[in-house]
Amino acid sequence: MKIKLLLIALFFLTVAGCARPVKKSGRIKENEIWQGKIVLAGDVYIEPGVILTVLPGTAITYSEDKITHEIQRITSYGGATYDLFSENKIELIVDGDLNIKGTAENPVKISAGKKFASRAGGINFIGNKSSSSIVNLEIIGGYTGIRIYNSRAPDISTITITGVSVGAIGCWNRADPVIIYANIIDNKYGIGASDLASPIIKNSRITNNSASGVFFEGESRGVVTGSDIDGNNVGVACGNLSRPEIYSNEITGNGSGVGLWDESAPLIKDNRFGANIVGVLALNSSTVDIRNNKIHDNGGGITMDDSSSGKIQNNIIAAHAAGIILRNSGKTEVAANTLTNNEYGIKVALHAEPQISNNNFVSNRVGVLFTDYSSPVLKKNSFTDNLNETVDSRIGE
Repeated sequence: MKIKLLLIALFFLTVAGCARPVKKSGRIKENEIWQGKIVLAGDVYIEPGVILTVLPGTAITYSEDKITHEIQRITSYGGATYDLFSENKIELIVDGDLNIKGTAENPVKISAGKKFASRAGGINFIGNKSSSSIVNLEIIGGYTGIRIYNSRAPDISTITITGVSVGAIGCWNRADPVIIYANIIDNKYGIGASDLASPIIKNSRITNNSASGVFFEGESRGVVTGSDIDGNNVGVACGNLSRPEIYSNEITGNGSGVGLWDESAPLIKDNRFGANIVGVLALNSSTVDIRNNKIHDNGGGITMDDSSSGKIQNNIIAAHAAGIILRNSGKTEVAANTLTNNEYGIKVALHAEPQISNNNFVSNRVGVLFTDYSSPVLKKNSFTDNLNETVDSRIGE
């Protein structure tokens, strides 16, 4: 009898484990709970005021059959009108609320698969501010991971997004999510902000993204702090009037640790830069505040070019071909830094006109090199154990 009961129990466990997936598409008009295996057969739209809850261990995939339902959302930007949602993709569209409640032992997983990965449009938050949260979610592959619009601010914690062909997390239209303990790995773009968005990104690992780990543009702001940012083409990219704060991160092994252009003006503070091709690269008319960082063993420390300008203060800059390059840049203020064991502590080129004051130059081959038509102003700097304190090779000198 005991053996018979055991066999019956095993039978029901096997049946439960092989339960058929539930197909979902269309509008969700009242609160709903997902668990088990879910297949998105078309766009799913959560209406305003409605909550979708996804329980631990839920596995969400995308149908490989014909897409059964399409949702449109027409919007305008920059004088152009377009649909937020593509007709050939399947998207989970959140106009109400989404609560994903994975656990460490049983995360929720959204998998694109390989055959039709390009149709996997991920999670999309639209509509007015409301309360949503995502905890212990894994997104594997697809076109996009999470997109956030319209001042939405979901709490996103302990997520992993890998193998997405465009962007892992994108924020637009004043979206200001909090993103904590995220692993953003092997995507094209990691986390992006545009159009006045202000995400807060904390305690995350952002690695091996082929374009940029984090990018800010379109007058976005936001914060990146306490994170490991490594192996990306650009660790943090800032352009187009963006104003982010980048502080207390480990920024290593990227093409450029932080790259700036087009009137961006970030604060870069209390970070460690190492093994990047260049620690900070400022181009165009960017204005940067670089302070209290440890910048060591990169190909180059800081490069300011074009009409970029700003302040470089209280940094330790060590073991580079050139600790700081100021080339054709504006009247950058370089003050109270320690530059040590570089080939050149500071190299001033083309028409740059920096103010260089109260810096400590220690054990460099050349403390300061002047070239081309540059016009640096040096005041109250100290030089210790450099092979040459200054070398002036300007044209006409």
